[in-house]
Amino acid sequence: KAASSVFQLPHEHELSLQIAAQCDSLQANLPKGVVACHLLNCGLVELLLHAGSASGYGARTWPFLVGGAGVGDDPVFAAKFGGAPRSPVSVRFGVPVSIFGVDDAGFCDTAIFW
Repeated sequence: KAASSVFQLPHEHELSLQIAAQCDSLQANLPKGVVACHLLNCGLVELLLHAGSASGYGARTWPFLVGGAGVGDDPVFAAKFGGAPRSPVSVRFGVPVSIFGVDDAGFCDTAIFW
């Protein structure tokens, strides 16, 4: 389903519900840098991230929340200018962090952050 400019909470958002349904299988086979995966509530997943080094950003784990409609391109806008809508799901840090591409509320701008 394409991203939309309409705000949707995680429990209302189809893609978020599909991601949340995969939480158990992700926990069984965690990717590098992810130390845990928890289902917080319907459609909202918390990943605990840990950077590679023991200093700087790697000195702690970082809660990273996945769920809800993303803030990406409106499908009509994306179709007009070509390409697929970006940011179909919302991703944000669960604590304050000062990283390029992350706004004051912890949301990641996919064009910059990723």
